[in-house]
Amino acid sequence: MKITMDTTFQEIRDAFANINTDDIEHDEFAQQIDNIRNNIKNDGNIDKQYFDFLIAIILGGFMSSSENRLYIKKYNSKFFSGAPDGNSWRAAFLGAMGLSSKNKKKISDVAKKIFDKEKNELKKEFANFCKELPSNCTLTQLTQACSTGLFDQNSYPILYKYCDNPTSQNSTPLRIKINNIIPYFISQPLTAVPAQAPIQQPQVKPYDPNEVTQYIGHCIKNSRKKNIIFTGAPGTGKTYSVEKYVNEQNSEQLDSICSYSSRYFKFVQFHGSYDYTDFVEGLRPIERGDQMVFVRMDGTFKALCREAAEAEKENGKKASTYYFVIDEINRAELSKVFGELMYCFEKRGSEHKVQTQYHNLPTYGETKNGIEKLNNDIFKDGFYVPENVVIIGTMNDIDRNVETFDFALRRRFDWIPIKANDFMETSLRSMLNDEKVSKDLAQRAIRMNEVISGESGKRFGLNEDYHIGPAYFKDYDKAKSMGKNLDDIWKRNIEPILKEYLRGKNGVDKFINDCHKALMNDQSGDKDTNEPQTTAEDEE
Repeated sequence: MKITMDTTFQEIRDAFANINTDDIEHDEFAQQIDNIRNNIKNDGNIDKQYFDFLIAIILGGFMSSSENRLYIKKYNSKFFSGAPDGNSWRAAFLGAMGLSSKNKKKISDVAKKIFDKEKNELKKEFANFCKELPSNCTLTQLTQACSTGLFDQNSYPILYKYCDNPTSQNSTPLRIKINNIIPYFISQPLTAVPAQAPIQQPQVKPYDPNEVTQYIGHCIKNSRKKNIIFTGAPGTGKTYSVEKYVNEQNSEQLDSICSYSSRYFKFVQFHGSYDYTDFVEGLRPIERGDQMVFVRMDGTFKALCREAAEAEKENGKKASTYYFVIDEINRAELSKVFGELMYCFEKRGSEHKVQTQYHNLPTYGETKNGIEKLNNDIFKDGFYVPENVVIIGTMNDIDRNVETFDFALRRRFDWIPIKANDFMETSLRSMLNDEKVSKDLAQRAIRMNEVISGESGKRFGLNEDYHIGPAYFKDYDKAKSMGKNLDDIWKRNIEPILKEYLRGKNGVDKFINDCHKALMNDQSGDKDTNEPQTTAEDEE
């Protein structure tokens, strides 16, 4: 059969029930499902256990192969013949949660107790959820459900906790992972498929453009320059989301569920004292007997590039990707930090080597025996930035020293704005885990931002770069009322930054009051709130 976005769950169930068990290796539908699982496995971005979890939803839940459900038994006989006690869905379910028996050993004892306490209720909720899905539900409808919130917080609170929110075990919500799997289903009917059919990689995978981490991840994946700078107002989640995305990629490359490891990426924050010797290379003091001598050693960027270059030399195009993240990239004197690397940012690879400032000296590095001279220096004949290195910077456009970026440097990077209003609601929902409060709070914050970048704000030289980002509301206390929360946040965080924006300007009291009204008043759709009447006379 041909699986399309309009294929119903029941049609997929019937196809499983009709699998030819006598020759399952050459059954067309079984081979089609096998290809989907292989595509996912070979893509490397999604583990096939999430596919098995999605199949569990379509086929009606996780259950033992001994139960009298023909399509379940046939799926198990094809893909889970060696599963412990034959219970394939439980294995897929716990694996998708990041809490399989293998991964469970890596979490804390406290986390184990919490999960063990909730485990039975979790299974019941999932079983009920699957039963309530109509048999005529289609993949299109499931995609829509995954985009808006697959598991209802009120009906399935524990399932919602594990599937719809980032956790230490699942940094990306499970519903987003499920949504990304669905395109793998879309294929042509198979005819005379050989046992080893060629794997067709999907062209495009969906992502939620209104979720800041997914949007940032999409931009990083699709950058041709591999040099990206994310800009925008303070508090939009730029640095947090970049770190989250990079850490996810790092963990996948390590084949681990560890919450943090830095093997494949480095994170630095630029500041006024940061220079070339910190970034590229410099002379470092080391002890040699009773003497102190200076030797040439790598800076943070060159050290990461060394690892990446050696991995690229060994594995070619299959080498892992290395990420170098620079927070507050505009806060250092960039020409002094980058030096001759300005050339390397544009032209990568070993055919574009440059001579660094200390190239005539031997390079030393940390070894198991301490700091020693590197005998096999991959950069002996010159330094270059390997193809498998991605450079990511973050900055706020309104910072006073943004002018440090000259035009030569600008054209070497992709510049991607992150606008506070675009990601306000999804970011607040992720932080607060309360859809109703998040939606109300987002509407208020957006109305206030529209005042800031509206006609009255423009009179003071303000624009979208001065918007208030969702991070300003991260200390929202759900035990308090909306009014009490906003009053505290306004006084401690928002009013001070607005006054700083307007330092030295006249007639700002009316404008700040307009911003306060827009945030505090629950008047969604009220044009008078969105268009405050700050006049030229008020500014005199």
